Amino acid sequence: MSLNSLKNPAPSLSAYEKSADLRNAWDTMPISNNFMFTTVMRANKSLCRELLSRIFPDLDIGDIQYIEAEKTIQGSYDSKTVRLDVMARDGSHMFDLEMQVAKKRDLPLRARYYNSVLDIEQSYDSMTYISLQPVYIVFICPFAVFDKKLHRYTFIRTAEENQAVRLGDQTRLVFLSTEGTAEDVGKPLQDFLNYVKSGVSADAARDVFIRQLNDAVVLARKNKEWRHEYMTWQMEINLAKQDAQAEGRAEGRAEGIAEGRAEGRAEGRAEGQDSIKKLVGILMQDKDYPSLERISTDSDFCNELLKKYNLL
Repeated sequence: MSLNSLKNPAPSLSAYEKSADLRNAWDTMPISNNFMFTTVMRANKSLCRELLSRIFPDLDIGDIQYIEAEKTIQGSYDSKTVRLDVMARDGSHMFDLEMQVAKKRDLPLRARYYNSVLDIEQSYDSMTYISLQPVYIVFICPFAVFDKKLHRYTFIRTAEENQAVRLGDQTRLVFLSTEGTAEDVGKPLQDFLNYVKSGVSADAARDVFIRQLNDAVVLARKNKEWRHEYMTWQMEINLAKQDAQAEGRAEGRAEGIAEGRAEGRAEGRAEGQDSIKKLVGILMQDKDYPSLERISTDSDFCNELLKKYNLL
């Protein structure tokens, strides 16, 4: 399957990097963007640890180790994936920090699933239940959540019949909102939420952590490799959108056409799109950006790589 056979071939990465809108988006990208949040937290362990300490002031958080930033959990290239922004552990606890860009109704179900992902991650080290460490899932939301009043909502499992009875499974699901109105969090955490919402204010600027966090964001914008990764990420997103649009058009054209012929064409298109997506995923994982850019304009080279990775 050649790249020319695709109805809507992907534009080259250089075209993305030349886009004024994307360049401006990168040059002004705030911490509330999950790509920027993940990048900054991954590159600055001390900032990540300080943020965790502000969210969980009662925990004695030790030296953290990253499990993997924006970890992709999947069984194979054909399986459904889930990406976690920042996974970390300190020897006694496991954390997942998620910056939410858009308000979605499935946030509670995402929290449930991410909790299971961290438990699965622990099972690689030990299969005994008693050895499971406490798990903390944190969603940072630049929008109002639940009753729209609080900055923080912490959920633990309790008995429906008597909420004073706790299950004790050592899990916490925490939703932080920048739009809360109550005085329900301490000033250190409030400063962080204000920064996520509005950037550096005069009040927040007096907070050393916020100044350091903002400096890290400014420095990240100047990093050419991270900008390249962001453009690649955007290209992958647009490819996925093209796939969805192509599938919709294919379904419309299939109406009234003989089922066998329609299925044959749809399968051919789907096979080509899937192969390209898998190849893009491999090249992104290997950080082979030159090849990633070249496959968008050189169909022969694309075919060579498809064959190399047994994707044809």
